[in-house]
Amino acid sequence: SVDDFDFEKFELTRCCIGGKKYYRNCQVKLNSEAQEMILSYATRQGHRTIRTVSLTEVQRCVYFLMSRHNEAPDPDEHDCLEPARGSVKSFVSLSVSSGPYLRAPASRSTTPLQDVESLDIIMEFQDENRISDFNDTLDAELEIKPCACHACDVPERAKELIEDSRRVRNKNKKDPFVLGKAKEEVLFIYPFGAPDEKLEAAASGLDVFSVTDVNREAVADVPNDPDDADDTSFETKDSRQRAHFVTIRVEDYERLGPRQWLNDSLVDLFMLWISRDNNDVHSSDVHFFTSHFYSTLSEKGVEAVESWTARKKIDIFKKKLIFIPINKTLHWSLCVVVNPGAINDPVVIDGDRPVPCMLFFDSLHMHCTSETKNHVLKWLNHEYQKMQGQKKGEGPFKTSTFQDYSPQVPFQTNGYDCGIFVCRYAYALYRLRHLKFLHKEVFSTAVLGSPTRFRCKKKNAFKSLITNGQDFKFEMEDIDQMRSDFKKFIQKLSPIYRQWKNGKKRSEEEAKMSAKKTAAIQDDSAQIAAFEKQSHQGVTKEGDMEDLTMENDQPAAKLEKKDSTVSEEESDTSSITELSSGLKASTLTDKSNNVAPNQKQEPHSVKKSPKGTDATDSFHGSSITL
Repeated sequence: SVDDFDFEKFELTRCCIGGKKYYRNCQVKLNSEAQEMILSYATRQGHRTIRTVSLTEVQRCVYFLMSRHNEAPDPDEHDCLEPARGSVKSFVSLSVSSGPYLRAPASRSTTPLQDVESLDIIMEFQDENRISDFNDTLDAELEIKPCACHACDVPERAKELIEDSRRVRNKNKKDPFVLGKAKEEVLFIYPFGAPDEKLEAAASGLDVFSVTDVNREAVADVPNDPDDADDTSFETKDSRQRAHFVTIRVEDYERLGPRQWLNDSLVDLFMLWISRDNNDVHSSDVHFFTSHFYSTLSEKGVEAVESWTARKKIDIFKKKLIFIPINKTLHWSLCVVVNPGAINDPVVIDGDRPVPCMLFFDSLHMHCTSETKNHVLKWLNHEYQKMQGQKKGEGPFKTSTFQDYSPQVPFQTNGYDCGIFVCRYAYALYRLRHLKFLHKEVFSTAVLGSPTRFRCKKKNAFKSLITNGQDFKFEMEDIDQMRSDFKKFIQKLSPIYRQWKNGKKRSEEEAKMSAKKTAAIQDDSAQIAAFEKQSHQGVTKEGDMEDLTMENDQPAAKLEKKDSTVSEEESDTSSITELSSGLKASTLTDKSNNVAPNQKQEPHSVKKSPKGTDATDSFHGSSITL
């Protein structure tokens, strides 16, 4: 090995090797004694080697200094250099013949190096003055002398760097899809009740998003108010089960731009979408947890996540695959529990027995595998004891009985695509859900089409299914395409959601209006019935009142007749009295006229009329009897 101080270091802004671009403080180190050049980029643990190149195999070295053309521009070269201005700085381009000397760490390469005659390496220097030092070192060691690149050749020579610069500039431009929209504006809440045909049309032609199964389950309604979407679940129409939904806003969509980290909403959306054909948490043998599950488990313990399965009545030991996305320290990784229900099977190596294990996918190897495994094992034992009705005791899930595997898979070459990689890992493994993950499948070393054979060694685990599997063969270009397709998927899904929501709102308003009309008709009918009943009762009461009036009039008539008789008697008595008074006065006058002056007048004697004699009868007699 060569000590680090034997290398001369040159800081790079970025570099491109065979079309693959690297960022994050790239560096190239030259060692004249070892005739070696090492390309690397920065990580949290230090610089990570990208490629090691033997200087003896460099076929050509071309350099370009942008400052010289800016200071003394040639009119003939001005038009040729225009596409590169603002997109590329001073650079060095090397053409290297491919061979065994061109090495890369096996665990860091997304794909094996292609068998080509030469490989182009473009290095953009932070300080163009250091290019002279780099060229001097190469000049002293190489037979091929560095030569200046003509301005007209720059657009073709630095094509990858120019395209990358344009992509970065486009990031700062406002996407027309969200132009004029606030960051917190809701684009859609998934899942929602739009027809399956429209949903599938939104994913048509978008690679991983367009893959679907034949059988579809009914999706659930979502709340109209986006604020209600803060809850983690809702009830579906058919089984009344609890299912997760996610709200996508403008700020989430913007995270799909270049060099942006994905957040939990986007990762959860992707997991929900690819599993849309198996959304019944009871019948499906695959289950997806949200990113909040592991965060809660690691921070608050197994009791804090007990309701995640109890509330939905999920038996995790009937699941074949349990996906647990992990978001920690600004990085995404994926843990998958495989066949947890087979933990109590006899420890006998049999090709037809399912393998209980745990898989880890980390595109940068940043998360601690043992820490994640301990949290997941505690949770599995807690769920097992709860199912068995045990409160204490040691569960069957141990490090010795429940192996963990980290298969060799493609890794990212930048610091921002970890979320996309987790989605791609989940998609690739979900495509294998038809398998039972038996010993003969997990530990198979057979090539596709050859007889099945397996050896139960950890290094062979999932080598055939994952490492050499077709679904796990993807490169950085596929990751970039997946990010672009994710944006297109949201762009297509958003108007479908608005149309569905507006239609649902109109239906609800029509239903309310119909209910009001029905209620008004019922009220009118009730009022008419009450009026008719009241009218009928009024007629009956009127007849009763007439009878009662007639009955009341009879005593009144009798009383009136009696009063009339009394009045007549009183009138007769009064007449007799007046007549008697008049006669008395007349008699006294007559007698007074016949009496002498000195004669004393005698008082008249009054005789009582016999009993029963009327006064009028006495009047007609010789004397008046009062």
